[in-house]
Amino acid sequence: MGFIKRMFGGKRRKDRVEIRVPVRIGANKNGALELWSHDISESGFRMDLGEGVALTDMTEGSRDVEINIQIKEAEDPISVYAELIWTSRQDDGSQASGWMFHRFLKDGQDRLVAFIHENQ
Repeated sequence: MGFIKRMFGGKRRKDRVEIRVPVRIGANKNGALELWSHDISESGFRMDLGEGVALTDMTEGSRDVEINIQIKEAEDPISVYAELIWTSRQDDGSQASGWMFHRFLKDGQDRLVAFIHENQ
């Protein structure tokens, strides 16, 4: 039985697509962190953090972090505030993380939903 089913007694509410797109997290004193998504849904995404990324550098102690997701090269990125929900250590020593979306800026949510439906 999967983690989601064990935790919540049902399947995931939003469809998730496995897709690798660039993600920029915040604009901290060291500059924005640029990473890659592993998968994405209407409610959040998962990404690998690598080995040398400190969580405090990503969140700067804030619950909501501004994230820019570049879903299409010729378009502006989707801007959304998201919360880091979980992290886990991978076999190769890197960390994976799960993020939940809270508030989209401008038309970001509509663009993300269309992108997910195009890639299912």
